[in-house]
Amino acid sequence: MAAGQPAHLRYGDRTVGNAGAAGRDTCSYDGYAFFAGRGVPDFGAFLAGAAQCGSTATIIGDDDVSR
Repeated sequence: MAAGQPAHLRYGDRTVGNAGAAGRDTCSYDGYAFFAGRGVPDFGAFLAGAAQCGSTATIIGDDDVSR
């Protein structure tokens, strides 16, 4: 695909039910990953999944993460 296209065109919008699996899904992605709709325990599992492969994605959490 051509450079400069939005990530959702290259990688597809993804919804992964398991937070750890979703974190591992960021392993080959070097963009922004927005974590929303779940609280702190799932965010921790998401981060642990991303850490397993040394993900370089920039991870952003919504307000559920900060509560």
